[in-house]
Amino acid sequence: MTSIIIAAVAGNVLVVISVFTYKPLRSVQNFYIVSLALSDLLIAVVVMPFHVLYGLEGKWSFGQAMCNVWVTCDILMCTASILNLCAIAVDR
Repeated sequence: MTSIIIAAVAGNVLVVISVFTYKPLRSVQNFYIVSLALSDLLIAVVVMPFHVLYGLEGKWSFGQAMCNVWVTCDILMCTASILNLCAIAVDR
């Protein structure tokens, strides 16, 4: 799982960097891709590490408040990723 998190972070960072550094890629359609990459990057950085720790330990050891924050972030960021995919489909 750690390698998946590292690959997700690296891949999404590369997408963002490539669009902002290479001028021909700066188009409206590619900014939808950047938005998707940023939402997936947030999932990989904020949600997935806690999920790995929860899976390894078999219990939640960060307290009830952090559990609520984690679940809220999980739902919001996954929904943002799905809505980005919908926006890309509508644009195409």
